Amino acid sequence: VFLLFFLIWLPLEWTTLGCFLGCSSLRGPDSVSGTVGGSLSVRCQYKEVFRDHDKYWCKSPCVWKKIVETTESQREVTKGRVSIRDHPADLTFTVTLKSLTEGDAGTYKCGIDTLWWVDPTFSVVVSVNPGELCTLTFRTILLSSLMDGEESLNLPETTAVPGGGRWHLPSLLLHLPLPADLSTCSLSLSQINKVKKKKKGKLWS
Repeated sequence: VFLLFFLIWLPLEWTTLGCFLGCSSLRGPDSVSGTVGGSLSVRCQYKEVFRDHDKYWCKSPCVWKKIVETTESQREVTKGRVSIRDHPADLTFTVTLKSLTEGDAGTYKCGIDTLWWVDPTFSVVVSVNPGELCTLTFRTILLSSLMDGEESLNLPETTAVPGGGRWHLPSLLLHLPLPADLSTCSLSLSQINKVKKKKKGKLWS
């Protein structure tokens, strides 16, 4: 009976201790959000006593797996789409996630590497929303490169696609010069209504 009680009590005790250490040693936002294709940053503040300790970012429950971590010689570290930068001068460190996907959503932890059994951590809920809408407004687009002859294709008054902002792009559909940060924008052929074929037409009416 004692052994059973001990096995139940110990995890709870360590969990309570870890929460206490995290709450007292680290502070940060409870939640942050971003949009698909965009980026977000999390800023965590720590106590003076942890100035020279390594800082890390992991996805809960972590369990020995850190996504990115600073070292004594590297205050800024980048791994893939995630970077972490320690700012000892103001006792904070910043984690940045770029090129967000819906799979990035979840609960993460800012952590400080210590010799303690349980590191001080702070939980942050990350939410990733669908991309904002960018609107490509076309009245008539001529796609002569798609078929023999010339064909006039009619788009809706406004065509909304993932990205951001409002753009007027005088170009063929297959050669839209989208800026790098709007590379996720795309037009669905299902949104294009074929009106009629004609040998001559104007790109813009």
